[in-house]
Amino acid sequence: MKYSSALILSIISLNLFTSKTLGNKILSFGENDAISTITKDDESALCEAIKKLNKSGGIIYINTPVINMSSKCQIQLSGSSAGGLVGMKQSNDKYPVLNFKKARNDNVKSPGIKITGSNQFVKYLIIEFAGNKGIWITGSKNTVDHVISRYNDASGIQISHGADSNTINYSYCYINLFNFFN
Repeated sequence: MKYSSALILSIISLNLFTSKTLGNKILSFGENDAISTITKDDESALCEAIKKLNKSGGIIYINTPVINMSSKCQIQLSGSSAGGLVGMKQSNDKYPVLNFKKARNDNVKSPGIKITGSNQFVKYLIIEFAGNKGIWITGSKNTVDHVISRYNDASGIQISHGADSNTINYSYCYINLFNFFN
């Protein structure tokens, strides 16, 4: 059987996108593992999907240019079943932004995303304007992959003492400690 290189590349890309490595173990996700796909600036839908994620694992796809987060919703990944947030590349070749400027204007000093569980992941997202850290990891065996964390009030990504076996791949933090510049 002969396969075209485009087909092989598509299959490899799909496998890279829907599988996750935790330690030496590769976890694969199928269509049934998608909890939700957020397709518009709707923080309520994201928060409801995170409740499901924390109970049973799975994937929340974010397929919108930006979600403006207010103080009504705080993102905390606290489950122990594998799962997380995955941003989908937009038509302008950029990844989705979780913008916490409204929450910061409400004087909320919490992290943008707090990961207290295990086997959680955040991929292909931009986290900005959090009133504290962009991402704060206190759990173990979590992955942050292809994330940009910028303009946050404390740090871009922080892993707490005692949180072990966490992985950060191809992620960037810049212009944090933003409250000093305003």
